[in-house]
Amino acid sequence: MIRRVVVLPVLVAVACFVCAVPVAHGKDVRFVAYDVIVDPGTDTLGAYQIDVRAEGDAQLVGVENGVAPFDKAPHYDRQALRRGHVIVAAFVKTPSKPGAIRVARLHFQESGTVSFKVKTVAGAKSGGERIALKVRLVPVK
Repeated sequence: MIRRVVVLPVLVAVACFVCAVPVAHGKDVRFVAYDVIVDPGTDTLGAYQIDVRAEGDAQLVGVENGVAPFDKAPHYDRQALRRGHVIVAAFVKTPSKPGAIRVARLHFQESGTVSFKVKTVAGAKSGGERIALKVRLVPVK
């Protein structure tokens, strides 16, 4: 009997939380994934921090890992999942090979026209030496 009394309020609280997540309504709502591609040029990539800001009706709904050596989910502000703005960062002990690499995948719920501003906050080789990065978002087909 005591278990039922404890479990029922927990289930009700979970159900209320799930129902409270904002969802856009309308004909034009879609879910779109974007690969985050970082290009350190001829340098190897050991760490990055980027700022991604959606302009328009977009809500970040997920952040996924990239490819080796960035095959673990990057660090990000979990509160950003309710906004169209996120700062994503990661570092690895084994640097990537020179050239462009997918470091993460961002999932958005969008409605209407959406564009993105992507800014490099920091980039470094595995030893910590700062390097310039080119960053772009590529829609996943």
